[in-house]
Amino acid sequence: AIITYLPWLVVAFLTWTATRMSWRELAFVALMVVAVDGLKPQPAYTLPQPFLRTFGETDAPEAFLRFCEVQITECEPQNIGASLPDDWLDDLETVNTGVNHAIRSGDDVTLYGRAEWWAIPLDGAGDCEDFALLKRRMLMNLGWPSSALLIATTWNHAVLIARTPLGDLILDNVTSDIAIWHRTPYRILMIQSPRD
Repeated sequence: AIITYLPWLVVAFLTWTATRMSWRELAFVALMVVAVDGLKPQPAYTLPQPFLRTFGETDAPEAFLRFCEVQITECEPQNIGASLPDDWLDDLETVNTGVNHAIRSGDDVTLYGRAEWWAIPLDGAGDCEDFALLKRRMLMNLGWPSSALLIATTWNHAVLIARTPLGDLILDNVTSDIAIWHRTPYRILMIQSPRD
């Protein structure tokens, strides 16, 4: 940082030698140079992109593939070509809050007798991916295209991502607050393709 101010400090030193300022006056001039230099426009902060970027394709989680074998219609593209409903934000808030309050959290071993089993939680309990699947189904029933409702996984967690004009919004079973993806504590590892 001192290199940034070096030309100004040289000018201050030369001024000191020419005018015989005291060291105290020189220090004051140097501090003023640093303070004024800090007022210069700084590079603008680059905001994160509103939509998640993907870096190639990967296989779907095994549990999702098993879910699709059992619930074939849940995994077929739905409402193809449909645009988002006019009240899309109300839909998201209603569905996210409703599901979070109606379904109690439970683990797959307790609920289904096996580890990592994805299902629509019809019995009032489920884990994170079950919440996401139910929210996805409910939003598609409201006319949302399946291409705008993507299941995403993080480390040991799953959420539903809604592609909206504002960007990718995360619907989570941990909170009823809906947030743009980069304002959440999650690092998305995998996201469902909008084409599938």
